[in-house]
Amino acid sequence: MIKKCKRFLGITLAAALLVTTLGGCDINEYDPVQEIMGYSGKTTFMTVDGEKVTAADYFFWLAQSGDYIGSFFAQQGTEDIPWDQQLDENNTVSAYLKNEALNTAKLYRIVETKAKESGYKFTNEDMAALKEEEAAALKQAGGQETYDKMLKQMCITSKGMHKMSQVSALYSHLENGMFQTVDDTGAVAEGLQTYVKDNDLLRAKHILLAKADPTTNEPYAAEKIAEQKTLADDLLQQINAAENPTELFNQLMKDKNEDPGMAQSPDGYVFMKDQMVPEFEAATRALEIGAISGVVESEFGYHIILRLDPSEDKQVQSDWRGTEMDAVLQKWMEEAVVETTAEYDAMEAKVFYEGLQTFRQTLETPAESTTTPDDTTTQPTQPNEEPKSGGDVPPTDVPTTTPPVDAPPATGDTTDAPPVDPATGDTADAPPADAPTTPPAN
Repeated sequence: MIKKCKRFLGITLAAALLVTTLGGCDINEYDPVQEIMGYSGKTTFMTVDGEKVTAADYFFWLAQSGDYIGSFFAQQGTEDIPWDQQLDENNTVSAYLKNEALNTAKLYRIVETKAKESGYKFTNEDMAALKEEEAAALKQAGGQETYDKMLKQMCITSKGMHKMSQVSALYSHLENGMFQTVDDTGAVAEGLQTYVKDNDLLRAKHILLAKADPTTNEPYAAEKIAEQKTLADDLLQQINAAENPTELFNQLMKDKNEDPGMAQSPDGYVFMKDQMVPEFEAATRALEIGAISGVVESEFGYHIILRLDPSEDKQVQSDWRGTEMDAVLQKWMEEAVVETTAEYDAMEAKVFYEGLQTFRQTLETPAESTTTPDDTTTQPTQPNEEPKSGGDVPPTDVPTTTPPVDAPPATGDTTDAPPVDPATGDTADAPPADAPTTPPAN
């Protein structure tokens, strides 16, 4: 669905980035569409607001959706995709996949067109950022040949992957340009302020002196707990007497804090109602932003809390931009005029995907082929293997545990829900929750 567009674009680039940073190899400009369908990948399949979408653009997405749905049914014990099975009153599996691929190709064309209309370009800096991944990508894949095989198996050329990486970079420029975190006066953008307020976001960091051993979780004896309280009182006194209390707080947090979670969140936790123990949440709410609490006792120990502004948190800013951009993309998707060609209308998802599977099988048996190792019919041994990201890729908030690129594409038609949500656990529109449900000492 369109609410996952931002995340989806990033997932896509997780594959595109790693391939396109390999120096622009073109694998002899092979045409997988020609081999599978018998006509050129340059064949126009549709226009989106007058801009062409080729068969090559489209079939990449149909291949990924077919892999996903095939995997889904395999998990249900069905070896072959039941193409004629009704998913709902309007769609068979075949119709659903065909429409999903159309919507994703449509989405990419819209993003590219809108970004260029707004004056955004794929810059030298974008290319430099991509090339930084080259060494790690080659090492992870095991070499250039493996990447070549992946491209063929994914039914795409290196030019196609390069084009996708450009669109993803354009998307980031478009999103950042449309939704800036500060206004012309330097104040926090009104939309960001509203997002923080509507989602009741809080942000804080703390110094914790625990009531239990942070390593073993064994509760301290009463005498040790009393010593912890005394130490907390002493630290608070030092902070209050300091010329720069915040600076000393930060230093003491590094030196004295017994919350292991702060190592992963040194800039503070972002949380909502009931995500922290009541004492911690109540004390945070009672503070003005930038203020430091007294010693706050909870079941986990003694806290000294510094309240921070959620709107300054990078993840909050990213989630806000993503939410706003999703709404814009939804509107653009609804307004876009799509005109399909006779070639697209006559195409059947089943015919393509079964042809792709046959093509993959021939690539998996090079010894029986008359082709050379450098020919286009070389195939990875794992049919569903996708390139993995060596780190964050644009957009920068793509998590390391995201599913591979063969997750079904985001679309603008929320009525065409797949049989299972590929983004389980991805709560679109929900603000980040960096903090555990209890204070992180345990």
